[in-house]
Amino acid sequence: MQFDPNTVKDASWLVPEGEYDFEIVHAEDSVSNFGLQQMFFKFRVFLADGNTALIHQYIDENHLYQLKHLCNSIGCIEFWNDGDCDPGDMFNKSGRGFLGTYDKKDGTKRNTFKRFLEPEEASKKKLEDDIKKVEGDDDIPF
Repeated sequence: MQFDPNTVKDASWLVPEGEYDFEIVHAEDSVSNFGLQQMFFKFRVFLADGNTALIHQYIDENHLYQLKHLCNSIGCIEFWNDGDCDPGDMFNKSGRGFLGTYDKKDGTKRNTFKRFLEPEEASKKKLEDDIKKVEGDDDIPF
């Protein structure tokens, strides 16, 4: 693997608290160490400087209100209303949330979404433009 060491961010780097657009790049069902049903998400967060950050987050059965707000933020409240949130259906969905930090037991800090925000039309357009910048605008015919 080749890379430019000058562009690699330190692993302790944190995204400043604030509102950010995100895209769900991974979602799966899992069980916590305590036996709780949970969903594991990886969010690609779009930063103001044009870079992105990858945020990992679990939502367990004790915090289902977060799952409801996430479903609403990505425009899929019907998943919540049906009582069935399939991780595969959430892949590549996008929304907006308030990113904060929390202290881990080992004393390090990590980013986490504190709230997921209701979708707004202006925000949706900006997010579509951010995704095009990162992924490109190429349509590959099959």
